Amino acid sequence: MEPKFKTKDSIVFYDGHCGLCDRFVQFILKRDSAHKLNFTAIQSIPGKILLCSQGVRDEEIGNLSTVYFLNQGTLYRHSEAVFKILGELPPPWKLLSAGRYLPPSLSDLMYRGIAQSRYRWFGSRSSCRVPEPQDRYRFIEESDLYDKTEK
Repeated sequence: MEPKFKTKDSIVFYDGHCGLCDRFVQFILKRDSAHKLNFTAIQSIPGKILLCSQGVRDEEIGNLSTVYFLNQGTLYRHSEAVFKILGELPPPWKLLSAGRYLPPSLSDLMYRGIAQSRYRWFGSRSSCRVPEPQDRYRFIEESDLYDKTEK
């Protein structure tokens, strides 16, 4: 069976236990009026399967310090992922994606600094937040991974 969610989808992979990551997902949900973006926690089974299918190694997945964005078959990481995600939002939020013009060495340095301190600054959750009923369809679950019509 082939995964139903694949390279054609725009998928945000986030740390489901991170307070900052949860706030970022909530920020996106409120502003993505076109409903272009789907979500899965990195530590979830769908997150692990989809990231592995994109060549991400288990040890990279396990460290949880990276946000990933799969868009049109390309997997983005770190600050580049954040800027690409922001670029999918409508104005004025799309303007924040201008950060992609910073040198990657600088933007990734800032990203890593925030990533290292995010639990201390924003707290952590013992489990992933359950999406609101109106948003649930945008979160990939294990049962969503495979097309049920295939044999």
